[in-house]
Amino acid sequence: MDASRLAAKTTRRYDLEGMPDEEFERMCARLVRIEFPLAVRPASTGDGGADVRLPGADDTTERSWQAKHFPKRIHWDKCKESLERCRRVWDPRHYTFCFPRRLSEKEQKTFDRHFRNSEVDIEVDHWNAEELEARLDGSELGQGVAHTFFEDPALDKERMARAFRAQGPLDTTGDALERMLPVGDFLRREDAYFFYPATTHQTGGPAPPPTPGTVMSVAHIEGSTTSRVDAVPRDEEALERYGPEITLRTTADEAGERAAELLRPVFERGEPVRLQHGEGSGLDVSFTNVPPALEHLVAEHEGGGYVELGATEPTPPPPPPPWQARLHVETDRGQADLDVRLEPGGQAPPDWDGVLEGSVGGMDVRALFRRRADRGQIRFDFTYRFASPASLKERVKALHAFAVLHGEGRVVITDHGSTGRPEMNVATAPRELPRELSALSAFIEDLLSISDWAGVVVDPPEQVEPATIRAVASVARMIREGGQLVRWDYLEPVVTPEGIAQLQEGGRLLLEQPIGVKIEEQTVDLGFTRMVVDEYKIAAVVEERGGSKVRLEPPDTASAEIFQTLHRVRQPTASAPPGSPRKGARKRKRKGRKGRRR
Repeated sequence: MDASRLAAKTTRRYDLEGMPDEEFERMCARLVRIEFPLAVRPASTGDGGADVRLPGADDTTERSWQAKHFPKRIHWDKCKESLERCRRVWDPRHYTFCFPRRLSEKEQKTFDRHFRNSEVDIEVDHWNAEELEARLDGSELGQGVAHTFFEDPALDKERMARAFRAQGPLDTTGDALERMLPVGDFLRREDAYFFYPATTHQTGGPAPPPTPGTVMSVAHIEGSTTSRVDAVPRDEEALERYGPEITLRTTADEAGERAAELLRPVFERGEPVRLQHGEGSGLDVSFTNVPPALEHLVAEHEGGGYVELGATEPTPPPPPPPWQARLHVETDRGQADLDVRLEPGGQAPPDWDGVLEGSVGGMDVRALFRRRADRGQIRFDFTYRFASPASLKERVKALHAFAVLHGEGRVVITDHGSTGRPEMNVATAPRELPRELSALSAFIEDLLSISDWAGVVVDPPEQVEPATIRAVASVARMIREGGQLVRWDYLEPVVTPEGIAQLQEGGRLLLEQPIGVKIEEQTVDLGFTRMVVDEYKIAAVVEERGGSKVRLEPPDTASAEIFQTLHRVRQPTASAPPGSPRKGARKRKRKGRKGRRR
């Protein structure tokens, strides 16, 4: 072999086919997160057809991955079932299978026939063994995943090379920093679940506090130098698999009694204490679960050393993920459906772990979460506020739902987002609805009728005078009924001589006038009203400059009641009305009676 030539370095081969199914799934999930840090694992992957998903905007799913650990024959029916479930639950735009081996030419054709035909309208592809191995070797984070899931002699050689690099001159601070580089290089790539910040300081001297998020630290003291490594989880899965678990036992002798007495302030008052453990100390310490990179260090220290215990600030639980909730309310007051997005809110009340808050149509919805032992609890609170930027339609819908919530029945809450929460069924107890809310609901509904009729946005005023409420109610009722029944006592149009002759001959008289409503500072144009007078009599004629004022009166009581219609747009009439009145009619509305719909 020519000494000047170096052998080509090939991709490492990993026993993907020999992995347990669950480990293969976990490894694929770690590789996905390297390239897509925002990817998440659903709370339950058993029935959603996706082991990992990449959320998109507005609760969509950009991409999903499904691990299929088929070392031998690929079960295409199971692959198709997974894709169908995922499309039903998550509706991704891109779906990727992960296989532990390369597909044969025949298998690739089968894959294309099942998943790349005209009936599949999303992108479907796969990561095979070659693709997975390239990701395991393609980055430092990928090598950390490889180190976590595989024993590889080549990786051990790299560790040894880093250890040799740490040997060297140490005459200046620069030399010390140089010596620390290979240590950092090692810790950065040690495993896929934790970061491992390291510090060195003088024993007994000032020391940096643990890195934020640290769940466990291991320190090594040699003479006047202390070295410490912190373990910081990369995500929640790290704690699920490697959350530290420690067992303290006192021995059944005098030393054990002393150790128990020293431990008492920790458990009774939360006072810190530093205890020696090991032979003759009366205290035995064992770790049943630790972050992977600390396993060997902990094993070395289990025989003896020191353990520090004390009160710490409780780590607040992570906020619950957003919830795209759909509420179906069904009580003795009626039924209602409402969609509301709940986001992590402010400080949770005492005795609760987390809170999600959202608002729809002026109704505020708050979900409180807490866990007790092995059970979880959720409580929903509903309140309504007058000031809201929501549209009138949203407010009408929300007010109706809020009123229905005050009855006796149930609320069914389903998750229409990406978190896959199970359906909840919450009972409601009968409560008295505040009278002001009933009045507010009627007022908002009247404003909506006016807004829809006029085709303009009506903004509810912050403060409403009683006169405005009455005017809005009257106009809204007129809109819903198409007009109103009015009673007229007399009309006094000013007409020309020709108009007088037409009035004397009799016939239909058409009267129109514009109409609007003022809602505090906003004036809304509603169109015009039209009143047709079929029967009348001339009571008097008074000559005036430019014409004659004619007083018209109803011939009888029945003729005095006329239904006045409401119109958005003025339309030309077939013939000019008799008398061509130039002034509007004076009339008096009749209250307490309902007019016919035109």
